[in-house]
Amino acid sequence: MKIFGIGLSRTGTRSLRAALEMLGYKAVHYTTTVKLLSYTGSGLEINYDISDQFDALVDTPVTRIYPELDRRYPNSKFILTVREMKGWLRSCQYSQLYQVSSKEELEMRLRRPSRYDQLHLDLYDSIYFDEKKFRRAYEEHIKNVFQYFKGREQDLLVMNVCGGEGWEKLCPFLNCEIPRRLFPIRGARRGEPLERLEYYLKRPAQIPGMLKRKLEKVFS
Repeated sequence: MKIFGIGLSRTGTRSLRAALEMLGYKAVHYTTTVKLLSYTGSGLEINYDISDQFDALVDTPVTRIYPELDRRYPNSKFILTVREMKGWLRSCQYSQLYQVSSKEELEMRLRRPSRYDQLHLDLYDSIYFDEKKFRRAYEEHIKNVFQYFKGREQDLLVMNVCGGEGWEKLCPFLNCEIPRRLFPIRGARRGEPLERLEYYLKRPAQIPGMLKRKLEKVFS
């Protein structure tokens, strides 16, 4: 059995990868999963030699090819991380992944899109943040996932990590015991201070550790 995180970027995918590692799975995120894909003259190609090496794969490239992965690896589990729309759009807006410095750069990248640019074009119909396109892409992705797994709900977990869901949602789905360690939080970003505050208010036990890490960075 493999586990695939099929939520879009900025929906708690780093936290999910860290949680799966804590549960003992060999899990990888974008910097490795992006190597699954290549675009050739004949279209999209998938390097299954990479996915064969890991128990769990999370983030955008997996989101793009989850039907193919489902056919390749029967009886796998899929985790759709979701997020409140306003917070997700704000996070994407501030992300360096979706920034273009000039009109000239945009034109150049559209003429010869890199693998990363083509992936974003496939998912969002844009290589830079466009609220209207991103909103539509998010809604269509959720709709398509639910439609794909209709009648197979036991293979799909919908999880709002950014909204506070953690072990109590993940572990029963994977049929494993809840760890004594706290559910990990990863990827605090600029532009999300209110969401970070809300997250820690729901998890007061994590506040001392968070403050300790901040102080260690200041005095290191």
